[in-house]
Amino acid sequence: MNLLLAPARHPVVDPSWPTNPTINLIFTAGSGLAVLAGLVMAVRYYRREGTVAGFTCLAGGAVASLFEPLTAANGFVYYPRQEQITLFAAYDVKIPLFLTLSYTAEIGLGAMAVWRLLLGGGGPRAITKVWLIVALGDVILETPALLLHVFYYYGPQPLDLWGMPMYWAVLDGALGILPGVVIYLCGEGGHWARKAWHQLVIVALFPSSVAFFYVGAGWPIWTLMHTDLPEPWIWAGSLVTVALTYLFVRVLAAVSTLPPEVVAGLRTAGSAPRVSQGAAKQGAAKQGADA
Repeated sequence: MNLLLAPARHPVVDPSWPTNPTINLIFTAGSGLAVLAGLVMAVRYYRREGTVAGFTCLAGGAVASLFEPLTAANGFVYYPRQEQITLFAAYDVKIPLFLTLSYTAEIGLGAMAVWRLLLGGGGPRAITKVWLIVALGDVILETPALLLHVFYYYGPQPLDLWGMPMYWAVLDGALGILPGVVIYLCGEGGHWARKAWHQLVIVALFPSSVAFFYVGAGWPIWTLMHTDLPEPWIWAGSLVTVALTYLFVRVLAAVSTLPPEVVAGLRTAGSAPRVSQGAAKQGAAKQGADA
């Protein structure tokens, strides 16, 4: 399809794109320090309150990086294969160590902030605040990383003002909200996440949250970026992505206000009522007497 608005673009990765090993190590160390700060907070919460939710947030943030190969393939993100400490690879995308540490810090600490602010009575506004602060931090940290060639965005990236596509910040700021709300509602308030397998389910929720926002809100961009449509159409799609992200954040903010009895009902929905052996025997004896 050809529309006389702008020339179509066909992105191609150049394996020779430069990167600096020293700068990569600096960004890796910086991300590691952020994770270390998160561990200190998680230990403090455990000692003070006996909760492991802080550790769950950090573990979930790390596991969420498993979704990054799909993100890179669909969203045109390139991590240089040379001069990087590669942690794993999938879909022909090599994921460096700094990326997993960054996920742990950004998403894990984001979820931790949502959980703690809601626990402290911050209400729905706290969720919007976390979203905006994390999005701003994403811009501040990714801009030098892009300028110093730690990684690359390529192809027809919309809302690209100085090499940093702003829609990524909008999406990234929201990635920790869903698990943070779930931990608040079902973990602390409902005393649900007390068993180990409950914590594992919440950890698995983190990459699901990434998919929820990247696919659920980012599908207009990811679809249009892989067509031959001119770039203005992709910019228009990015506005839809921003609007969807805002809508999802507001919905999660509303969900965070659910009263405890509603959450308790969700936890027990579908489960059969337990009948004690004594009550069962009394019922059987009564039925025999009536007969």
